[in-house]
Amino acid sequence: MACGFPVAEPVFGSMSVSGRSREMEDAVSVRINFFQPEVNRRRPVHLFGVFDGHGGAHVAALCRERMHVLIEEELARVDLTRLRSESGDGGAEWEEMWRGVMKRSYERMDEVAMGTCACGSMGFKCGCHPMQMALGGSTAVVAVLSPEHIIVANCGDSRAALSRGGRAIPLSVDHKPDRSDELARIEAAGGRVIFLNGSSS
Repeated sequence: MACGFPVAEPVFGSMSVSGRSREMEDAVSVRINFFQPEVNRRRPVHLFGVFDGHGGAHVAALCRERMHVLIEEELARVDLTRLRSESGDGGAEWEEMWRGVMKRSYERMDEVAMGTCACGSMGFKCGCHPMQMALGGSTAVVAVLSPEHIIVANCGDSRAALSRGGRAIPLSVDHKPDRSDELARIEAAGGRVIFLNGSSS
């Protein structure tokens, strides 16, 4: 390993169950030692992602294949000289840096997903009905593990939790339209939420 000292790899497992759907629409991404960013002193970081697809598996599969690449690209763009001069070796500036990396990565993933069809084509030139492109989507929860930190970002209602002493500690907050702030955000972005039989659609 290029970092010069041994780094323990995390022990992990995953299981996917399709539930009532005819096909598995979800995807899991595990990237051990996926990147050795300068922002982490070239020590490896690991990435774990869960993508809960709806309207087909294509968006969740795309997230599985692309999200870690986007995060790696955003980490590579971090101006470490400015960051180190402002914060020394951590603190609020580092937290803000990670917040920006994850926000930009999610926004870029959303742009890619918006132009993906259920047939697997990118863009509107595939000849499928436009509704096939409009119906698919996915939640996303990603955890990046470094030797000192766990960085979690989520979109939708897929959750991350940490087990400590047999207790589950939430690391994410669901984005659901039954929360007044989330409903306001959706409506401000031009969306709308329809409740059918007490559930949002």
